[in-house]
Amino acid sequence: MTSIPEALRLVPGVQVQRVGLSTWAISARGFNNVYANKLLVMIDGRSVYSPVVGGVFWDSQDTLIEDIDRIEVLRGPGAAMWGANAVNGVINIITKPAVRTQGALVTIGSGSEDEAVIGFRQGIAAGKQGYFRVYGQEKLRSGAATADPRFGDSRWSMTQAGFRGDWTLRDSDALTVQGDVYRSGIRSYGFIKTLTPPFGSMELDRAETWGGNLNARWEHSHRDGGLSVIQTYFDSVQKGSVLINVGVQTGDIEYQYRRPAIRRHELSLGLGARMIADQYQGSKFINVVPAGDRYGMQHITLEDDYGVIPDRVTLSAAARFEHNSFTGWTVQPTLRLLYTPDKKHSWWGALSRSVRTPSRGELGGSVLADVIPTQTIPIAAQVITSTGLGNEVGTSFEAGYGGNSARGWSWTAPSLLRACKGS
Repeated sequence: MTSIPEALRLVPGVQVQRVGLSTWAISARGFNNVYANKLLVMIDGRSVYSPVVGGVFWDSQDTLIEDIDRIEVLRGPGAAMWGANAVNGVINIITKPAVRTQGALVTIGSGSEDEAVIGFRQGIAAGKQGYFRVYGQEKLRSGAATADPRFGDSRWSMTQAGFRGDWTLRDSDALTVQGDVYRSGIRSYGFIKTLTPPFGSMELDRAETWGGNLNARWEHSHRDGGLSVIQTYFDSVQKGSVLINVGVQTGDIEYQYRRPAIRRHELSLGLGARMIADQYQGSKFINVVPAGDRYGMQHITLEDDYGVIPDRVTLSAAARFEHNSFTGWTVQPTLRLLYTPDKKHSWWGALSRSVRTPSRGELGGSVLADVIPTQTIPIAAQVITSTGLGNEVGTSFEAGYGGNSARGWSWTAPSLLRACKGS
């Protein structure tokens, strides 16, 4: 595996398809699309779900594959804990702490399509109670050639660099700071339809995506066993191509507190706010009005895990109260029951309500879908969105069984029943 999407092929219930050199269609529980708008994706708690298209730009979501600690995948609604757009599932990619990546690492690979996959990492100690690492990688992939000698092979490249530092400030406090910068570019060709004769031609597209992010996380352990976490990040991305040309800046801050179990109740509280600014530049296919906008969301999350029978039956109730600039307030609750008769078997059931909010492009966009030549004048077929589009709401019931054997085998048998409606 040389990328995160390839690693996701190993997860049962997750559909992964590569569309071209750098475009991926990834979803959970079916309904796959290049912009799967019901799958929430995060990297170390930073959301990479794009509010401008309602999906994930997988060509710019990457890291050194050797630095990934684990990928947590929730198949099914997770909106009560992670918020809107977590309707079909949640993917959280978690990287290793810097203490586990000390020393030097160099990786070099090449193949028939991935012509070059080069990466390096250097980890060092940072003070008496801190560790630090830097990394960089370069990827080059080639595709099929066209019959027109003017264009040649299609090619995609990705250059990325970043760092992570972890410090133990006191016995009760820990700080993590990390960031990335990247640039990806693709040289491809396609048939572009126009409103003038001959109503279309082969054109070369040199698309580029560049951006960066900075993420900080502080954890404080209370004397009573509780845990407080504050995380904030800033993310900036600019994407330019024949199809779409948009820049997005995101600022986010979140606070979480988990109280230790008292009388078999373990309570959690979450507060957060996110602000987003985008700037669209018109392209031959997509236009959005207004071209630039600022919007955001705020949320309050409450959860209670109650041990009905300690270590056997747990009842969890949670709700997320979320406000966004487009559709106002939404409530996304869940009620879950877990029964574990022993260490080898578990049964669960859940009733959840989840929401998918409309993207910016859906609220004020127009897309040139086709050009139909006629004997008089050509006809332009357009998709025009509605400013009055509301939330897509899903009510889901889940039930399942999971087990494992002494030899290391494990299995699950989940089921999902959902009723959805849009407004």
